[in-house]
Amino acid sequence: MIRTAAWLAAHCLALAIAPASAAPAGSAEPAPGELCKPTEYRAFDFAHGHFRMRGAGGPLAGHLRMTPMLMGCASRGHWRGAIAGRGEVTTWFDRFQQRWHQLYVNDDGHPLMMSGGMRDGALVFTGVNTFFDGRVGLHRMSWSPLPGGGLRQHWEFSADDGKSWETLIDARGTRVQPARR
Repeated sequence: MIRTAAWLAAHCLALAIAPASAAPAGSAEPAPGELCKPTEYRAFDFAHGHFRMRGAGGPLAGHLRMTPMLMGCASRGHWRGAIAGRGEVTTWFDRFQQRWHQLYVNDDGHPLMMSGGMRDGALVFTGVNTFFDGRVGLHRMSWSPLPGGGLRQHWEFSADDGKSWETLIDARGTRVQPARR
């Protein structure tokens, strides 16, 4: 009886930690990145590149470099402020939830987690987070392509569940051309 219970427990554990997408015996598993080729995964590709970001008044806010990673299954962004501040963002599409997700962390250790999808030509993320000053509220981040290969990042905050919005950042990025060799 003890041996049977141990066998059953070991097999239940093996099933619990096995990948959910494991292929049946004898069938070929998809190649790395193969499951991330559908068009849903390409909705954020316009943001890949190196951008010089400027605020609404035109001053340089900083630089944003977005690159695909994991064979196109996700994107990684690196932010460097013009005066101070750095941050990292990871963006990915979840095919099971049919939603996009973003996770930000800055050099103060402040995280920002949001989810969303395409709306009116922009990729829009929302999530309830604690703001840098301790206020808890709804954050909305919209990313949209601009003519000429640029992008717009519009970050808003709502302390009243979306009834009113405060713009935190409304920046436009122009692509930085690679250096000539």
